[in-house]
Amino acid sequence: MAGRGGAPDAPELAPLRRRRDRDRLFAARLAAAHPIGAAWPGWLRPDTVVCRCEETTYGALRRAAGDPAAASARALKLGTRAGLGPCQARICGPTVAQLLAGTPAGAPAESPAESPAESAPGLPAATPHHRPLAQPIRLGELARPPITDAEREH
Repeated sequence: MAGRGGAPDAPELAPLRRRRDRDRLFAARLAAAHPIGAAWPGWLRPDTVVCRCEETTYGALRRAAGDPAAASARALKLGTRAGLGPCQARICGPTVAQLLAGTPAGAPAESPAESPAESAPGLPAATPHHRPLAQPIRLGELARPPITDAEREH
């Protein structure tokens, strides 16, 4: 992969793409075989943690949703921090979207104003739960000069 710049069509990535596609197909079949019923929000208590990264509870989400100042999904996320933790909504994103939209599981949770923007040709559309993972980095690592190829060889 060196020199390929991480090209999506790199032959070295073919086994990984096959594995990814197989796993996605399995996840879709599992979801179809064992769907979560539409009544699942009724099981939640106010102290149920919805976003583990930010420890946002269902009660906090409902309070924020009832606040007229938080009229948009973005304002709700900023107010509750749901979906803004290290996983970048990969775990809780669809759940939070369904709870805030009041839609049953499996139904689309986006309003037209919140649908993903058009993507660049050849790239998938951006969605809130497909952002890069956040990773902490020490200030010393940022301040350290870059390692040159000559230093790597020693």
